[in-house]
Amino acid sequence: MNESDPLGGNDKTIDAWLKDLYSLTKENLKVTTHFMNNFEWDFLITVFMGTDWITHVFWRYEDPACPGYDTKMARKYRGTILRYYQEIDSILKNILDQIDEDTMLIIMSDHGSGPFHHVFNLHEWLINVGLLTVKENDPRNVGFWLSKLGISLEKFIMFMSTQPRLLRLARLIWSTFQIESSIVSSADWSKTRAYPAQYGVYINLKGREPHGIVELGKDYEAVRELLIQRLLAYHDPKSGRKVFDRIFKKEEIYSGPYIDEAPDLAFVAEGPYLISRGLLIPRQMVRFARNLTPEILQSAKHEIEGTLLVIGGDVRKNTNIRNASIMDLAPTILYVLGVPIPSDMDGRPLMQLFEPSSYLAKSSPRYQAVEAGRKREYPMTEEKNEEIRKRLRALGYLD
Repeated sequence: MNESDPLGGNDKTIDAWLKDLYSLTKENLKVTTHFMNNFEWDFLITVFMGTDWITHVFWRYEDPACPGYDTKMARKYRGTILRYYQEIDSILKNILDQIDEDTMLIIMSDHGSGPFHHVFNLHEWLINVGLLTVKENDPRNVGFWLSKLGISLEKFIMFMSTQPRLLRLARLIWSTFQIESSIVSSADWSKTRAYPAQYGVYINLKGREPHGIVELGKDYEAVRELLIQRLLAYHDPKSGRKVFDRIFKKEEIYSGPYIDEAPDLAFVAEGPYLISRGLLIPRQMVRFARNLTPEILQSAKHEIEGTLLVIGGDVRKNTNIRNASIMDLAPTILYVLGVPIPSDMDGRPLMQLFEPSSYLAKSSPRYQAVEAGRKREYPMTEEKNEEIRKRLRALGYLD
């Protein structure tokens, strides 16, 4: 993708981004077919990221309720998402033409996509209910300046999502002066009982957090219950709509030796709400194209329901896959390859995929015992760590 960073936000900038996306997609296909045709392989995986990016960028031109919807731009770009997915369809046909009928092809998305019309700022809400306390008069913190101006974080984020020039300027200021963009960076931990995670909330637990104040036991459970009740009861004061659909205690959805690292509560939003853990500019608003063009702003969010299509080999034809989970994919692939499945792996082989008369349908998965509750260590050299950091920077996940 083009890594230029021009000011603007006009259709020429968007056209250039779109041209780069199609070019990258074609290169992705070229690399994939190179490995398919020039190497011996039993398993090959490739990722086409454009199906994610295209919705983030162009949903605003399909849905008038999205932030930043522009009638003139919508006339030009309406249908862009469909056309790109049609391009992916032609790529899939290209791949299918190069494999035989005994090869199993799995097409899977890691999530779905949908619009957001409103932003719920978790930082601001936690402050308002008295669970997160921020140091007063800290000029390093964005919240300090916004409060001086009497501007809420939600209004600021929604405004910035439609002002690419100002977003570019904010990015320059943030990086030049190293201003902290998260309220948590200025939290008063001696008075803070909970703080935001990416998709949930952490309790400031004594003994786990560096400056924890909440005791494990009754105090810990009391804070969690308060959060669950208040979040589930919260309704958008403008629309009257409920914001949160489901909230889970971590032990309800996670298990294993690393559970202490998980957020104490996890949540699922109800309807077209983007849950923001804080003012992260530009990472949160342009996270899908960070080092590309900041004019291309996010207008769609991830949804839980994704896509799973399987064809070839002993796969049943014209059959709906019921109750499948993304966690089922790895054990299914291991089963098809004849590799034992680790006993602590989440998910299950999707046995309903296979023709009843096939070997795969008649056989049973093999499991390999793994010592429960033991953290497995994977030592890494500094060279390997730096290689991973370079890859993450290239993808826009690290500065």
